Order: sequence, then structure tokens, then C-alpha cells
Amino acid sequence: MMDHGQHEKLDYSVDDVKQQLRQLGWFDIDKVQTAILEPYGGLSIPPKSDYRPLTRKDFGSPYPMKHYPVELIIEGKLLEGSLQERKYQRNG
Repeated sequence: MMDHGQHEKLDYSVDDVKQQLRQLGWFDIDKVQTAILEPYGGLSIPPKSDYRPLTRKDFGSPYPMKHYPVELIIEGKLLEGSLQERKYQRNG
């Protein structure tokens, strides 16, 4: 539903909204819950709950701890602290 009184004040047509929806990847307007016109002129679009992406939380799966890359060797030298941080063991 579009507030026609407001969009006329803003000089923003239904076609403008449809164009922005398509640019954001929303080609089926029936999947859109609401299109919110932001002050900068863009749209924020929360999808209907049936069409939002699934997450791990939907399956009751806890998020695993994220591990970031750690440098183990710099300029040919093994960094023992990095090994210990990752609970790796030095062989040999």
C-alpha cells in the first residue's frame, strides 16, 4: 500500500518505487513486506517472513566460533606463540 498523499509531495511515483525494487533484486512485489523510503531517497526493504533467507538460527544450530588467519611463519621464522594460540604442536 502506498501513501498517495505523501508520494505526491515527494514527487515519487509508483513506477519509481518499482524501478528501485528491481534494482535491489526484488522482481516479485508480492514478496515485499514494506518498502520504506529513506531520507536519502533510497529504499529499505524487509521481505515477508516466508521469503527471507534462512539462517543457522532457524535450524537451531549455534554459531561456531570464528577463527581468523594467523601468521605462523614470518621471514622464515616459526612463531611459537601463534602455534600455541591455535593449540598446534610442533613436530620434529
